[in-house]
Amino acid sequence: MSRQLSSNNSVSPRRKPKRKIFVIAVVCVLLTTFSMYFTTMEAVAVEIDGTQQSIKTTASTVSELLVDVGVEYNEHDYLNVPLDTEITKGLELEWKPAHLVTLDIDGNVVEEWTTADTVAEFLNEEEIVLTDDDQMNVDATDNIKEGMLVSIDKAFPVTIADGGVEKAAVTTATTVADLLTENGVVVSEVDRVTPSLDTEITASTRVEVVRVAQSTITETTEIPFAVVEEPDANLEKGTSQVATVGVAGILSTDYAVVTENGNAVSKTVVNQVTVKEPVNQVVKIGTKSKPKPASKPAPSITPVSSGTTMTVESTAYTGGGITATGYNLNKNPFAKVIAVDPRVIPLGSKVFVEGYGYAIASDTGGAIKGNIIDVYLPTEDEAIEWGRKDVKITVY
Repeated sequence: MSRQLSSNNSVSPRRKPKRKIFVIAVVCVLLTTFSMYFTTMEAVAVEIDGTQQSIKTTASTVSELLVDVGVEYNEHDYLNVPLDTEITKGLELEWKPAHLVTLDIDGNVVEEWTTADTVAEFLNEEEIVLTDDDQMNVDATDNIKEGMLVSIDKAFPVTIADGGVEKAAVTTATTVADLLTENGVVVSEVDRVTPSLDTEITASTRVEVVRVAQSTITETTEIPFAVVEEPDANLEKGTSQVATVGVAGILSTDYAVVTENGNAVSKTVVNQVTVKEPVNQVVKIGTKSKPKPASKPAPSITPVSSGTTMTVESTAYTGGGITATGYNLNKNPFAKVIAVDPRVIPLGSKVFVEGYGYAIASDTGGAIKGNIIDVYLPTEDEAIEWGRKDVKITVY
């Protein structure tokens, strides 16, 4: 029994060295493995979304490296080398994520991926050039963000005709009202705007503002006097005499005037007042019978104490107008006026005409030559009734 124990004790010292060698071998293998692992790691300079860092990796390709560092690569992202690029010592890798941006230009909406940092860079990337008149919902210096909306209203040319004066303008307004407000054009309730204020405008639209004004003006006109004939037994038949000289009256009329762009388009009477009543012209008509002349006097000038008497051929005319001396027959249709040959009867002479009465030599005529006169009558019927006949006249 003691032998066996002794025998056992003698064997144990010989087995212990074998276990130690095994442990040492395992440790050596592990050390060799770790040594080989760290030896195979490569140092890579990486810039991820603008942040630079240096990392060591055992990845064999850029694609594996991105997975290792937690980057979810999108085909629209920026990557300075292909995904299958092998990792080598000193490799510089740059990655920048793309953002999805909604671009709205005048209602045309598209979605664009971009790696631009700012709105200005994005617009440059899309080759979009803005003018000073274009409108954008964000600033050009704003940073690009995921899901960002960039809305642009492009300015376009229009024409504004204000009160007859045209001017060109560039605008991003959507309606006529917005356009007028944008250009400081104020319209009143009576002004007329074409097209209407709520009309949508497009390039080359022409907006017309008609300036409407209402005012009241006062004008005065003459009221023609009437000629009243009164029989007079002291005057011979066929003669007449003005007893009261007629005087025209004065009529004041108020008008409501509407103008468009300064031009009158309507004129309506709103009130009339007689400022001065006309004075009728009273003419005495002779009723006294006169003796028949022994013979018809010759058509020659015969001087008399009160004037020059002669027999002339007479005609009649009518229709108003202005006489050779400037007398207005339109305003005085009942005036006693005759046309004469100034070489026979001087203009301005007072003339008594048989069957017509006292008149003024105030007019001339192309057919009035020599001993011919043309008496003025207010109506065509009276002129026709007068006809052509010889009459006796007295020139004073």
